[in-house]
Amino acid sequence: MKRTLKGKNKEIFAKKITYNPITKKFGPEDDSSNIETELSDPEDNITVNDSGQSDESNSNSTYPAKRPKGVKSWVWHYIQKGNHGEKNKCLVKKNDIICGRLFKTKTSTDNLANHLRTEHQINEKTAQLPKLADISTGKVSIQTTIPVSFDTVRPYDDGTQNDIDKDLVDWIVDDLQPFTTIVNEKFRHLISHLNKRYALPSISKLKGLIFNNVQEKQQLLAQLLHDSMISTNFTTDEWTAYHRPYIGITIHWISANFELHQALLTIEEIPYPHTGWNIAQKLAKTFDNWGLNNRIFVGVSDNAANVTKAMSDLAEFEYEIKHIRCAAHTIQLSVKKGLEVIKEFLSQVSKLNNFLVNKDKHRESLRKMQEICHSKTILEPLSFDDNELIDQNQSFNHIVEPIRDVITRWNSTFKVLCHLNELKAAIKLLITTLKSESVKDYHDDGILLESLFLNDDQWNIVDELIILLKNFAAATEIFGGSNYPTLSLTYPIISNLFQHLTLTKRKVKSSEVINVCDEIYLSMEEKWTDPGVTGLIASFLDLRFKDLTFVTTSQRREVHTHFKNLISKNQQNQQPENFLESSSSSTSKSSALLLLFGNTQIVKPTNKSELDKYLELPAVSIFENYDPLEWWKVNQNLYPTLAHQARIYLAIPSTSVPCERLFSVAGNTITDRRNRLVPSTVYNLLFLKENSHLTNNNI
Repeated sequence: MKRTLKGKNKEIFAKKITYNPITKKFGPEDDSSNIETELSDPEDNITVNDSGQSDESNSNSTYPAKRPKGVKSWVWHYIQKGNHGEKNKCLVKKNDIICGRLFKTKTSTDNLANHLRTEHQINEKTAQLPKLADISTGKVSIQTTIPVSFDTVRPYDDGTQNDIDKDLVDWIVDDLQPFTTIVNEKFRHLISHLNKRYALPSISKLKGLIFNNVQEKQQLLAQLLHDSMISTNFTTDEWTAYHRPYIGITIHWISANFELHQALLTIEEIPYPHTGWNIAQKLAKTFDNWGLNNRIFVGVSDNAANVTKAMSDLAEFEYEIKHIRCAAHTIQLSVKKGLEVIKEFLSQVSKLNNFLVNKDKHRESLRKMQEICHSKTILEPLSFDDNELIDQNQSFNHIVEPIRDVITRWNSTFKVLCHLNELKAAIKLLITTLKSESVKDYHDDGILLESLFLNDDQWNIVDELIILLKNFAAATEIFGGSNYPTLSLTYPIISNLFQHLTLTKRKVKSSEVINVCDEIYLSMEEKWTDPGVTGLIASFLDLRFKDLTFVTTSQRREVHTHFKNLISKNQQNQQPENFLESSSSSTSKSSALLLLFGNTQIVKPTNKSELDKYLELPAVSIFENYDPLEWWKVNQNLYPTLAHQARIYLAIPSTSVPCERLFSVAGNTITDRRNRLVPSTVYNLLFLKENSHLTNNNI
């Protein structure tokens, strides 16, 4: 019999049309060719006779050089073709999770086949193709039996898909999730159950989405800087992770509505050598890229010599800035120098602390001892006087863990002393418990711990050191704040610390602590003799410290002269700019009063200058709930020149803590599981996370 198929008038002479399971192709039977298959399933080789009925008796087949017209590409058994402008969608299901990858309608079958091959390990040879073919009137009709089941789910349109993609990116960035999360089978299964219409992006697409978000956020930040700042300040520091050195730069400014802003400019790799010139070059390049020429006022850093040199070298790049050393780092250097006087005593404390910290069994025993002390059920199991072991003034309402003394961590020694002091009674009880044990190892541990335990005089030194160091720890915590002005607090607090050292020296009895007081005092005196006019101006603009009682008369006069000259200059140039900008979105009480009375208050004519009127204001108590930015927001129209200066000086941070926090987040981003992140990806992730608070509402 002769059958003719359309398409180049090719003739196929065959009694039967067969499907070969090896090549996965249809073709006429060729009796001269006997090809045996190794498939055990008889349905893997089915022939179709003229009447369209299957004939399972013939297992031999040959293959045409070209697929007959009408037989679709094998990929369409896995890809759902989109209709009416919709995209094609991959419907391969694995562990009940649909892939859901979307493709443009014009995507070639070669690209679709490449997706199936790389993502699902499916190719034309391994594909599950039709089991029955019926060729009639030149058209192939196919009945398929495919083990992979498909759900016919209509995917989201591009707008909804993109919105959910952005939410996914925000979660990945904010929660520091690895990119591989989105290919985790359990996670994909969860998303499929929650929303079958949403197609999770691939890792490469996720990185592209993150990159696009970074560009949008960069434009938003650039617009915000242009519209809301008159000057800005920066902090910088260096950090190393997995043998890659990074430099971080944050900026700080106050908007016209007296809102304190902070943003990350960059965190990027900085090549060696880290000389002052190279650091200055990197800083200047970053400022140039953000268009901050002539708008940088103060730079804050730690006391490292190369960074200090970089601050002065910035002048060579036309950035004349003032340099302020990190207040927290500076006082910690003085504390560290003072504690060197009693290094032998601290070594004894360290041995006791290490005994408790280094072994989990000792930690566990210490917890149990605290529970016993808290419940005071001592006399039954042990035969000793509980009054000798438990200080009645101590509270055991919570379990205290011993901590390590980390030399690079501020206030670390102070915290170790506090924890040991709280654990004193529990340690005593642990010694007695271990010594009463019959097991030799435990008994020996008790003997060793007893030898490490401090005597009464040494515990008195611990108590006095805690009294001495607690004010320094409190000062460090205040300096590190990010939601309020800190430079205005710096010099009043430093003055308070000098007084604290003097009073503590009179109060304590141990010669060791007296020597520590003397050494800290000398070190601080060397570092804080000249506070500098910048910090004093900031304090003057804070109503709590405007009287400047903590400085000399000449220093106070210098600050007043600064403002007299500034006000006089503004009067010569007519009126200074009115920086009042009402915020319709604010709901605070002061904002409401400003809306009602701020622009309509009638000020009686007076010959007093703006400075004189400000000086006559009563000082605000340090204990009052006072926000200097809120005060200036309400009163800026009464003191326009001073308000302008407040936006400049109160925005200056007193420490480089913002960079320290940045590197803490970076340390949670670049982990053992993610140690191959390239610097550009690190920048993208941290830029989005640290600037997530910036929205269009900030502009």
